Amino acid sequence: MERVILRDPTIADAPALVRCSEDPLTQRFTTIPANYTEKMAHDWIASPRPNTHRWVICDSQDASFQGAIDIRVIDSHRGNIGYHVSPWARGRGRASAALELVKERARELGLTHLELEAREDNLASRRVAEKCGFTQTGSRPDERAPEFQLITYELQLSQEASGR
Repeated sequence: MERVILRDPTIADAPALVRCSEDPLTQRFTTIPANYTEKMAHDWIASPRPNTHRWVICDSQDASFQGAIDIRVIDSHRGNIGYHVSPWARGRGRASAALELVKERARELGLTHLELEAREDNLASRRVAEKCGFTQTGSRPDERAPEFQLITYELQLSQEASGR
């Protein structure tokens, strides 16, 4: 697995975010709209959501933009993870490496329970969740595409060894 680093998003990431939004798989599997503009990217960067911790996934060698990942804090012990990997970075273990780093960040935030959802036909994302120790717990209809199910996953951090 190739290594990645996580950092806060900056305005310099806006063009890469827009390029990601043009990808059919990004449009299919994420909430990033197809008509995503540089202004929308700037707004996302400049206006973080309350109770959300987010990072840009970067290559550890050249610090290039590889995707984004976040934890949306649900309550004092639970968080929901979301991520996407840029088309040019897929298939190289970027999402798994980033998710492992975010699990450590979640521990630092005092979270003990993580949740993640992946659309049933997003096999790559489902493999990432399972590789990183998440357990499938059920499914529910995808509100954006009702013909598909979202597969739900959970991970109890307190049951996992920390300090890797």
